[in-house]
Amino acid sequence: MAEKNVTIPLTGMTCASCAVNIERAVRKLPGVNEARVNFASEQASVSFDPEKVQVEAVLEKIKDAGYSVARASVDIPVTGMTCANCAMAVERALKKKVPGIISASVNFASERARVEYVPTITGLDEMIAAIEGAGY
Repeated sequence: MAEKNVTIPLTGMTCASCAVNIERAVRKLPGVNEARVNFASEQASVSFDPEKVQVEAVLEKIKDAGYSVARASVDIPVTGMTCANCAMAVERALKKKVPGIISASVNFASERARVEYVPTITGLDEMIAAIEGAGY
């Protein structure tokens, strides 16, 4: 599979040494080919082999290094669910099929999915495609 490149918005850096710390931490992950952090733009550019490492592992490594990833959230209406298992199926589809999802919580009763995600990695179109792909 081809190399994948992502841009990750960062928060919590206070100096150029912070950028170096993040680069060093992310580069330790198996499958990461390159990690560059720009202190001024507060972004990390990471190139990796998606067969060896997933975006979620990169996000976790940044968190473990003491920094945060900027995130966004959205509420998505979900129709067609008939039980709580349907809600769990939608959550699984979002978490497993859409890179950049930080958390997904689906409420069967209100027919809504609350999703936290990294906006530079994924967007609403990908989330809706995953929900529809799961049959909802």
